[in-house]
Parts: sequence; C-alpha cells; structure tokens
Amino acid sequence: MAPVSDEMRSHVEDGVSLCRAGDWNKGLPVLAAAIENRGVAEQVPGIAYSYLGYGVARFQGKHRDGLRLCEHAIKLQYYEADNHWNLARVHVLAANRKAAVNALERALKLDPDHPGLLALQKEIGTRRRPVIRFLHRDHPLNRWLGRLRHGWSGQPSGQSAGPGDRPRGGPGGGSMDGSRISEPRPATVTRNDR
Repeated sequence: MAPVSDEMRSHVEDGVSLCRAGDWNKGLPVLAAAIENRGVAEQVPGIAYSYLGYGVARFQGKHRDGLRLCEHAIKLQYYEADNHWNLARVHVLAANRKAAVNALERALKLDPDHPGLLALQKEIGTRRRPVIRFLHRDHPLNRWLGRLRHGWSGQPSGQSAGPGDRPRGGPGGGSMDGSRISEPRPATVTRNDR
C-alpha cells in the first residue's frame, strides 16, 4: 500500500478533531468520506477507522460494525491509545464489560496518562482480586465471600476500597454517610392476627 497522502492526512485530522471536540455530526461524514474516497492503493490512518467505529456504534447503534472498525484501526495502528480507547467505549456500548476492561488495560500500558482512558476506567470501575486466589472467581465460595467483603466495605458496585478507605456500614450499623439508621423491627404476631 502507498503511504498516507497529505490530502488524506488533512481530511482525517479534520474529522478526528471534530469528533474529539464533540461535533460528531460534522466529524463522522468527513471520516466516512475520507475512507470511501481513498485511492485503490492509498492507506488510511487507523485513527480514522477508530473514531468512525465509535461514532457508528454510538449514534447509529451498529455495535458490531463499530467493533469491526475499531479492531481494524488497532491492526493498522496498534500503538495509538485512542484506538484502544474507542474500542473499549464500543464494548461498553455493547454491554461487554470484560472486553472493555481488557481493551482499557492494553491501552493504559501504551499511555498511562491518557485522560479519556482514565475517565473510562473510573466510570466502569475495576474488579478486586478473588478472596481465595487459587480458586476461580466464579467458584461459589469466592462469590459468597466476595459478596460478604463487598457488603463490609460499603463501596458501590464495581469499585474497590482504596488503601485509605475504612469499612463503612457492615456489622456496626449506620449508613454510607456515617449516620445511624435504626433497623426495622420485626413484625410481631398476636393471637388475633391468626
């Protein structure tokens, strides 16, 4: 394949910058036109496929097409963190959390300070290690102990307690904000209720 022409690079940069600025209605047609109008031997930068894939998945609901475009982008430009970020976002849209986390992990190895990656990681959360590490996380004992640990830590679903976090809620009572909540009293059965 021929290298990327200056004209192609210009169209792709324009489309990607519009998408990054949040103007997807203008950016997606520019990227689609750049890909459709390329010459037979002309190469398109992977980032064009990546942003087009995310846009197609997000705004047209075509998750499978978006995944294919993002995966193609990674084949062309593996070391571009935005390509992995867009793939992770498409996985989130497709409700595939495990694949999104895997894409995020790969991307954060490439660019650990990428603001979009860090925000997405915070949004979807990270899993804790299984309580009993030599057992699979789906083992009933690990699932039960994990639920027990989760209830004890008082953390919202999908987020682990940080090193400075103290357990809240749990056996000592109280709510997440530290105020005490009285437990409901059990209903008593009287002779007249039978």
